[in-house]
Amino acid sequence: MTSRSDDLERMLKTLIPAWISQPLGVTKISGGMTNENFCVQVAEEAFFVRLGGEGAEQLGIDRDVEYLATVTAGDLGVAPLVRHYLREQRILIADYVMGRTLSSDELSQPWRMEQVVELLQKIHHTAPAVTSFSVFHVIRHYWELVRSAPLVGRQAIEAVLSIAQRIEACLPFQPSGLCHNDLLAANFVLDPKSDRIWLVDWEYAGLGTPYFDLGNFASNQRLLPSQEETLARLYFKEPEVQLHVAAIRLMRVMSDLREALWGSVQRLVSPLDFDFEQYARDHFYRVQQAVQSSAVEQALQILE
Repeated sequence: MTSRSDDLERMLKTLIPAWISQPLGVTKISGGMTNENFCVQVAEEAFFVRLGGEGAEQLGIDRDVEYLATVTAGDLGVAPLVRHYLREQRILIADYVMGRTLSSDELSQPWRMEQVVELLQKIHHTAPAVTSFSVFHVIRHYWELVRSAPLVGRQAIEAVLSIAQRIEACLPFQPSGLCHNDLLAANFVLDPKSDRIWLVDWEYAGLGTPYFDLGNFASNQRLLPSQEETLARLYFKEPEVQLHVAAIRLMRVMSDLREALWGSVQRLVSPLDFDFEQYARDHFYRVQQAVQSSAVEQALQILE
């Protein structure tokens, strides 16, 4: 019986002529909810090989957009350079970055946030020919996919969706530049020799608003209010950031709502042995906590 690595090696040798006569060292990389990842050693070079999973389009993933966004980010020095894109096989191949992923605690430090802001500003100031990303559109799409399924706390979810409408009204979608939209700590890779940070995994990228990237980052790193203000000051470089912080806090809630509904969709469609239901519960709990606090209403009053 052949292994997945053996199958991949044969496929790559067939599809990439320069690799036909080369011995390939294929190592599976753990992780990946919508893809499979491998490190492939070819002579003296190492490559990161991503195999896109089937059914990802239900989650709003477009592999062509992922490729174009990764190429753009690579050209800007934000992501590793793309070397091959095998469209029919949903395979993206980029340089392999030696390093380690950063933790949320590390990314919450001001000097790390400053590095993150530098990366985000580079991509936010460019607009490649990719589709747009609106968290509000994604939330409605996910809700349509799961609304007929058994859901715990359906009334509470519907109440939060009405608040999402208020947030959308005061933060209308105006795509301005390339956004990553999935700023998990695991997607920041640190090169310990140069102290350089790389941003990887562009599956959810699209033209969007920087406020969502900032709110998504704040959510994933569980930033405190004072840290959200630091993030806003670093990004906007303005003495008064009240409006910016309000927008970031509201987008943070939308980020958690997206994740809650994402987990609900994955529970229905994913073959992975992962507790997507608990993932959805955890993120919806965050949304409920935010909505029940005064922070969301205060932010809405500032912006409405």
